[in-house]
Amino acid sequence: MGVQLNGGSCSSFIAVPADVIDKHLTSASGIYIKVLLAVIRLNAIDSKKISKLLAIPESDVTEAVGYWKANGVLGEESTSQELPKAAAAPVTEKAPKRRTQPIAMTPEDISAAAVAEQSEHDPQIKFLLCTAECLYGRPLTSAEQKGLVYIHEYMGLPADVIIMAVEYCISIEKSHFNYIQKMCAQWADDEINTHARAEAAIKQLSAYKSREGLVRTAFGIQERALTAANKKYINQWFDDGFDIEMIKIAYERTVDRINKVSFPYINKILQSWKENGIFTPADLNTKETPRAYQKGQKPDASYDLDEFERLGFHVPK
Repeated sequence: MGVQLNGGSCSSFIAVPADVIDKHLTSASGIYIKVLLAVIRLNAIDSKKISKLLAIPESDVTEAVGYWKANGVLGEESTSQELPKAAAAPVTEKAPKRRTQPIAMTPEDISAAAVAEQSEHDPQIKFLLCTAECLYGRPLTSAEQKGLVYIHEYMGLPADVIIMAVEYCISIEKSHFNYIQKMCAQWADDEINTHARAEAAIKQLSAYKSREGLVRTAFGIQERALTAANKKYINQWFDDGFDIEMIKIAYERTVDRINKVSFPYINKILQSWKENGIFTPADLNTKETPRAYQKGQKPDASYDLDEFERLGFHVPK
């Protein structure tokens, strides 16, 4: 039994190529689909108008248009009337590949001629390179082109996932390609190889950056580079349920006691509080034992100062 649309509530209709639904409905993101529908409705690729219509950044529109062009749905001067013809030769995104062992090949091993050939014949590579250029706002260097092809072909990340990584790195002012390649390598190892997984990863990274900013401000170390161990401590503290107020109190007690910022020492205090169910300033007043801490006095033995001394920390008596 067929479905009949209610003509009374639909004053007009637009045609969507069947291959868009058959081939791309599961692989294209919601934003990509919305942008395509807007292009068809407007009968034009007008980034500013589509951005305003969908309430999304113009960069998202550019990225989506690049995807549809790379897959043969939109032409360089595409209009809605041209869509059915273009969609007759769809290209399906390659299935994500899991990197199971170290890669011997390097981006430098890829020739410029190979990049040019793949860009011409592989819509995904074409989309990847064109969209990356739009994000950078300049032509890509030969090394950057090779690097992107390497990530796609040899790390196994889909083009749209790589673009999300590039866009995120640019947004945090870490646009150097070595940083992007390192991030993509980690994603490949962690099987972050779909649009949804990449969105979740970026959301988590943004949360971590926010945590680090709060701690930098609380500790007065805005200009100090955080080590991997520092970042691990910060995320552990928040994951354990402490807010920045409690972390700052632990920091202040540390500085009062040893006259410097020490992440291991702060962590020892916080872990002691966690073990005793102390997570708020009110908890400190009701649950912390009188011997636990007073400014200028030796802290609770649960902070294990002897252990700190053995590790090389100077603990004033």
